[in-house]
Amino acid sequence: MLTPSLETHNFLNASEVTEVLNNLNDPVKDKITPTKSICDKEKEQTADELIDNPHPLALISPVVQSFLPLSPTQPIASTSTTKYIIPTPFKTSLFWPKEKENKKKRKTEKVPTVITSEKWQEYHENNERKKLEQFEQKQKRAEERERKKQEKKEAYKNKKNHAKKTERKKEPSPRKRVTKTLFVLSSDMNIF
Repeated sequence: MLTPSLETHNFLNASEVTEVLNNLNDPVKDKITPTKSICDKEKEQTADELIDNPHPLALISPVVQSFLPLSPTQPIASTSTTKYIIPTPFKTSLFWPKEKENKKKRKTEKVPTVITSEKWQEYHENNERKKLEQFEQKQKRAEERERKKQEKKEAYKNKKNHAKKTERKKEPSPRKRVTKTLFVLSSDMNIF
């Protein structure tokens, strides 16, 4: 593989660029790393030289992603419950204020702003009507419970009274009955 030597010249010619691009696309050949022998040369160059001579890797457009270092802007996994991700080195010195969350989650109905509006009056009347209906249903159920309770008491008393009136005398069971039979002889028949 042909790698450009930065010490001999500061840029790649067209044939070297195409060869480097072909080598990047060919997975069998060795890959070049973007930082290989560039750091030393950059330290030696002055500001004017850097402006006049573009960076040699700037001529090579496709760069393999695996060789790029992780950017600090990528989100870091956090175990905190805050909405903002704070990088680890700054966690000890910086903190984000937490947003206040309502502990009580009550539902508040949005009502019209003007109390004299027709919508407000309809809304208020509907709520009052619903409250009255619920109250009436409660009273009806309570009255029904009382009525059933009274009916049960009366049925129990009637059953008791009816049982007293219709008490039967105990009759002997049929097995214990004694049967009497009359035997009539023919000689006795003349008596009548």
